[in-house]
Amino acid sequence: MAVTKYQNREGYSHRDILRLAHPSTKDPLLCFLFDYITHGFEKAIENLNKPKETTNNTETIADNNEQKSRTNNDNDEDEEENNNKKLVTIEQLKEFIEIVEKVKTSANDDELVAAIKQHNLVREHMPTNMLNSTAIWAALLEKMPLTAMIRNLG
Repeated sequence: MAVTKYQNREGYSHRDILRLAHPSTKDPLLCFLFDYITHGFEKAIENLNKPKETTNNTETIADNNEQKSRTNNDNDEDEEENNNKKLVTIEQLKEFIEIVEKVKTSANDDELVAAIKQHNLVREHMPTNMLNSTAIWAALLEKMPLTAMIRNLG
C-alpha cells in the first residue's frame, strides 16, 4: 500500500531509495516488489518466473558462513520471524498492483468505485481528473480517516 500510495515524498521516490540502498534478498515477494518499483509492472511480471542469478561469489560465501555460524538458539528466532511475516502471496500482491495500475488510467466511475471498495484504495490512487466525481468521493469517504478528510475539504 505504501509503495503505491506514497510514490514521491520530499523529492525522493522508492526507486531512488532502492538504488541508494542496493538491497539484496532471496524472498520472491520482495524481489517482485523491488522489480515493480525499479522497472515497472510489466518488467516485474516478466522477471517473476526467471531464476535469480547471483554474480558475486561473495554473496554465496557470506551465506555459507552465516549458515555455519547458526546455533540451536537461533532456531527460536527463525520461528518467531516466520510467525511475524505478513500473510501476503505474490498472487495477491500482483493482483493489487495490477488493479492500482488499471485505476491510474481509468475514466469509468463504476470501475473505480468497485476497485475502491474491493481493494481499499485511497484518494492518492485515483486519477486527479476523476476526483470531481461524487460517487468516487462517497466510496472514498467510507473508510477515509478523519484527518485525511479534513485535509481534502475544499
